[in-house]
Amino acid sequence: MNSKSDTSLFETTHQGRDVQLSIDKLSKVIDNYHIDVKLSTKFSSDIKKLVALLVSQIAIPKPKHWDNPATFDKIRAEYLDMMTFLIHRVKTDLSTDEVCFLQFTAIRIILSVTKAKLDSDIESVTSRLADLRHKGSSKALATDQRLFWLKKNYDSILLSVNKQIFSQLQKVEERQLAPIRDQFLGKDYEFVVDALLNPILTVSDPSSLPLLINEFCVFSWNSEAKGFIDINAKVEALLSKRLKQFPIVTIGEDSTATIAEAEIHDELGGLFQTQTFFGPAKDTKTIIAKEFNWLECPDYVSTLFNIQKKRGLLTEIRSEHGFGAWWKRCGELKGLEKTLAAFFKMLRSEKLLAQLLSSHYMRRSLNSLIMEHIDLKTVCQFFSWRITVAKLQDGISGVTSYLRNK
Repeated sequence: MNSKSDTSLFETTHQGRDVQLSIDKLSKVIDNYHIDVKLSTKFSSDIKKLVALLVSQIAIPKPKHWDNPATFDKIRAEYLDMMTFLIHRVKTDLSTDEVCFLQFTAIRIILSVTKAKLDSDIESVTSRLADLRHKGSSKALATDQRLFWLKKNYDSILLSVNKQIFSQLQKVEERQLAPIRDQFLGKDYEFVVDALLNPILTVSDPSSLPLLINEFCVFSWNSEAKGFIDINAKVEALLSKRLKQFPIVTIGEDSTATIAEAEIHDELGGLFQTQTFFGPAKDTKTIIAKEFNWLECPDYVSTLFNIQKKRGLLTEIRSEHGFGAWWKRCGELKGLEKTLAAFFKMLRSEKLLAQLLSSHYMRRSLNSLIMEHIDLKTVCQFFSWRITVAKLQDGISGVTSYLRNK
């Protein structure tokens, strides 16, 4: 009798995910491109108030921990009402694809308002600085320092504000909207929530250090796309050689857009930031589609390389199917272990292993007193043994005694 335990260790690993949304029935405005969406006036207004509040709390050198329960409760309730009403429209005048597409409107307003508020604050400080310098005021120096701080921490502020709001929406998605989505949209549209609340959306640059440290790992000290492209190409080559049963489409390979075909509308600035990584995006007009191979799906990668779980499966295989089946699956497991060993060896040879690990673990070690004096790059370099304690302390007042006490 066959059972799940008798299958290959690889058969439970999905090999990709296709995403496609058709919006051909949505009415476009006069430019035949944009789609006008009427968002809840109350939600839009309260998002602006919340963003202004969060920016005022976060965009300062020594931010405190603030509790905003009443404001967050209001936003969650409004988001739930708005999304519930929209999803239920699949029963009347909208297709499932159109509903999923229109949900991005809520995310767009959050990202737009946060960026606009921070840009407005920087413009205001810049204008005030010019006026103080013109008057020869002694306050010009402090204002100049304020402007420098805002620009230096631009992405940190964006990340913190957007992430706080996204976390509230995530709660609604997990607690109240999940069953509604399942009922009206189905399992094929589970990807929508991941796309809506993708942390890459929260910053102005997908390779910014605050994003990499808080959500991913630091692949380049200079936040350059080249660092990611180089190491990614080597990872793809290694996996393609060792795991031939899992084909990999090289990143950017599926982007064949010519200059005439390329998407040019980029009001939030994200499209042009990502094309360095993924190549030019094609103007798909009415069909939004993307094919993700298994390496682009974190859950699939985790399943494939879950060595401990696969060892437990081997025990079941031997008890149910005998030594022959067990021996065959042992070979598969050994191949995975050798692939992991080769992967770590490659990272060490590229002098990246310590850097990636330190940037991953430092998020739980960050202290506001240290970060007041040292930037993220310096801390990450110290944790990965790129610089000494003396170099870390050089020119930093007030940190030496803190480090000694620790």
